[in-house]
Amino acid sequence: MSNTSRSEKTTASSVERTTVGATDPTFNFDQWAGAVKQQMLAALKRRERMRSAWD
Repeated sequence: MSNTSRSEKTTASSVERTTVGATDPTFNFDQWAGAVKQQMLAALKRRERMRSAWD
């Protein structure tokens, strides 16, 4: 039960951060998008390495 509430709190705080970032005039969307893309590519590479380790 405590895990659920902790996860809900995390979700709520990340939603707040997203809202603040979207309304912040100094927020650089291109920089944010680049960082997200980098994280996704890194995760994909990790997954591919894990998959090739099984072969």
